[in-house]
Amino acid sequence: MRACFPSSRRFRMLPDPTHRSAMSANDPISAVVKSLNSRKVLLQLATSLRISGDIRLRDALREDEERLAQNILRILDSDSDRADVQKLEGNSAQDFLDVLQNTLDKGLLLEKEHNSKARRMILKLSEACDRLPSALFITGVTGRDEFALFGGGFGDIYQASYGGQRVALKHIRTFHRNAEQRRIRRQFCREALVWQQLRHPYILPLFGIDRETFPSSLCMVSPWMQHGTVLKYLNDHGRGNVDKLVGFSLPFIFYEDP
Repeated sequence: MRACFPSSRRFRMLPDPTHRSAMSANDPISAVVKSLNSRKVLLQLATSLRISGDIRLRDALREDEERLAQNILRILDSDSDRADVQKLEGNSAQDFLDVLQNTLDKGLLLEKEHNSKARRMILKLSEACDRLPSALFITGVTGRDEFALFGGGFGDIYQASYGGQRVALKHIRTFHRNAEQRRIRRQFCREALVWQQLRHPYILPLFGIDRETFPSSLCMVSPWMQHGTVLKYLNDHGRGNVDKLVGFSLPFIFYEDP
């Protein structure tokens, strides 16, 4: 990676040693972890120099993303590297999750097999470090109702607003036992990670995770359905067509089993 710096009213190209050392590290896991902070520093510098829109910078960032993808492929194809990823903790685990999620979102892993491995890695690392990719979190949820309208196995459903529309908040119910709370949180995170991958006309999208509405707790945010949950709808309207509905929907679900 090279960064652009002004010199004598013109731009000249100078190397970014911090970023280059991250990308050329022999350890691909360290290269992935360090790349996020190096990229942030470079973008901040580009903003301060008012060169964020420079085409050379955009090209360099794209090349950087492709090199990162190659490092991730090395990790995915190595049993020992995959095991070492699961040992990451704290900010290192968070940075790795964020880079891997961003690589998936930008479609830089071209093979279906590698996409499946990457999603499994996110699931396992998220469970191991009790964190989620930053890209899943959203802000701007407002107008939450005072009382829950529905309840589930480990969460309560509230109505609120997000992006100009009514939404449902699936809020983790608080338990007093620490072990039980950890289990429920892991289950919640796994559900969110799986849900965000699903693509089907009859499966509601996951807008993201809200961590501001309830102190020290998380909510999954999805569109609000006026007839309530599936179980409530079936109880209100009968179960005569449930087999037909399930049989129609399942073949079209786009999800790779982790």
